Amino acid sequence: NVVSTQRGPGYGLQVIGKLLPQAGLVVNYMTGSHVLAGSSASVFDVVLTYDVNKSLSVAANIDSGSIIAAAGGATNNYSAWAIYGKYAMANGTVVLRYESFEDPAETGVAAGATVGLGVPTTTSLTLGYDMPVASSTTARVEYRMDGASTGTPFLTSGAASASQNAITAALVTTF
Repeated sequence: NVVSTQRGPGYGLQVIGKLLPQAGLVVNYMTGSHVLAGSSASVFDVVLTYDVNKSLSVAANIDSGSIIAAAGGATNNYSAWAIYGKYAMANGTVVLRYESFEDPAETGVAAGATVGLGVPTTTSLTLGYDMPVASSTTARVEYRMDGASTGTPFLTSGAASASQNAITAALVTTF
């Protein structure tokens, strides 16, 4: 962001470790003020990675967070999880990712509109391919499908929709 929307400082704690030579764990906790004066937010994030062999690695990511409003102290809880795998080949890498996000306030679906239907859930499935084109540059193409269990949180061709598809192509350079 060019301009910070936060009203105060944020704090974070991160612990990184190796459970086994081929397994890693990252645990993050972040907390601080939120966009609205007097509001606060926090998130707990865990990432577990495992190298099956030289070519295949898998990972799982779990997030749980909350936003506490200043007025009345109402709390909005949200959660997300993802599983993904990466397979390295001689000429590139294939990546497959599935993720699920549950947050009635942020998905644009009012909690009251889903009584009896459960928490609104947004899911995504992404298939990607990375191919090195230079020593520090990679070409990347991805196809992503998003869907919502209730409501129409996506804007597709100018109309509200319960799903959307996207193709992304990029050049990524590291330095």
